[in-house]
Amino acid sequence: MSPIIDADAHVSIPENLVEGRMVPKPAGRGPGTPRGFTPRGAPKDHYLDNIQGRLQDMDLEGVEVQVLYPDLVLVDPEIQDRELAGAMARAFNDYAAERCRDAGGRLKRVAVIALQDKAGTADELERAIKDLDCCGAVIAPFFGERMLSHPDFEMFFQRANGLKAAIAVHGVTGVYSMPWQDLFYNTFAAHMVAMPVAYMVALTALFDGDMFEKYPNIRFAFLEGGCGWAPYWVHRLDEHLKSRKPGHTPASQFVHDGRIFFGCEPGEYHIPHVIEELGDGCLLYSSDYPHGDSKWPHTVRMIREVPGVSESTQRKILGANAARFYGLIENG
Repeated sequence: MSPIIDADAHVSIPENLVEGRMVPKPAGRGPGTPRGFTPRGAPKDHYLDNIQGRLQDMDLEGVEVQVLYPDLVLVDPEIQDRELAGAMARAFNDYAAERCRDAGGRLKRVAVIALQDKAGTADELERAIKDLDCCGAVIAPFFGERMLSHPDFEMFFQRANGLKAAIAVHGVTGVYSMPWQDLFYNTFAAHMVAMPVAYMVALTALFDGDMFEKYPNIRFAFLEGGCGWAPYWVHRLDEHLKSRKPGHTPASQFVHDGRIFFGCEPGEYHIPHVIEELGDGCLLYSSDYPHGDSKWPHTVRMIREVPGVSESTQRKILGANAARFYGLIENG
């Protein structure tokens, strides 16, 4: 049986004052959660200061491996000081590697990458993957008015392509400005639109910039926005690509080829529809541990209890797909 791999677990970051801004934003346009990211409740480990407790929590669900993401303060594209952004990323990557060293290989990490640090970001990606054993990198869906296809990021993506890196696109509510999020003044509405709309924009930018053709070795995932939006947007891209460039590889083909993945939430009722439309090789089980809205310690059970999903597909969602995306198991 394939090991269960949690493709999107978290290391919490306390609320911070960054360049005079409280992050996450406590109020105003597009606010974050009312109490910030500081977790409450039962999970034993929040900050990688109780590794054995985290491993015990994983054992409760039968999770063999967690892939760790920081709360996304650390990839805030609105940090103006590029050297500060780069230093924060390097510091976290070092901290996480040190803390996870004695976890027996059960705690994998993605590299925090500050794309505004144009000079250092590609080198940090290579250092994190080669020296710190990171299994990919995490970036924001866009950087102000610069989409991921912007020329400023070419050096990073060229290096990622050479490393055959997994690149996770992971948004966050209330940390940096997003036009649709900022239409609202309450967390409910801002959180409703923040991630899924950002991912539609980011995925469009990747196709607008022919990123899959330019960088044939990169795999992309879109995490913590659910998967229900994916079939609609992928097929919409297919239709637009037909008229834009006849003969262009459809977006759906890149999904089937293992170039595009989507995180799915425990118990998400859209899962059977996504499988029917896009196949069962693109979904990644994500617990969101230790966040307050995580369904831990029931996340694995909730995936298994989604009606109409076969055991073989459950194994893919719960582990084999993540192994393919992160390159954890050859041909996993």
